[in-house]
Amino acid sequence: MLSLKTIATEKMKEFIKHLMDDHCLTGSPMIDHTQSSKQDLEELRFENERLCDQMGVVQSELELEKAQNVQMKDAYMDAKKQIDHYARLVEEMELSSRNALRQENETWQKVIEELIANNKREILRKQEEVKKLHEQLASWIYK
Repeated sequence: MLSLKTIATEKMKEFIKHLMDDHCLTGSPMIDHTQSSKQDLEELRFENERLCDQMGVVQSELELEKAQNVQMKDAYMDAKKQIDHYARLVEEMELSSRNALRQENETWQKVIEELIANNKREILRKQEEVKKLHEQLASWIYK
């Protein structure tokens, strides 16, 4: 793959060759135009160097941008992986919390049901005692 600098240099060489061919084909003597041709060639050489330098700067900036884009892409992918990981952790924690809450709720329901059953038995026992006491009291009163 040719670099921009190489392409520009080749185009400049073609232009200079074409310029020289035009002078030769038109039959105009090079001697008359020698001074201006040398000056034109010198200006073209300086312009070529300036453009090559600018292309080098642009290529360097492009490479820098590419490197920054690669770094930003890597950082984005890492952040995305972390977000996915944390999302899975949150889901697992929610599921674990729900299961623990359900289990605790079931435990308390069993304790409450057991208390209710014990209280009902105790009330029935107390009612039986009260009934016996009423019967004894009635037997004393009617004696």
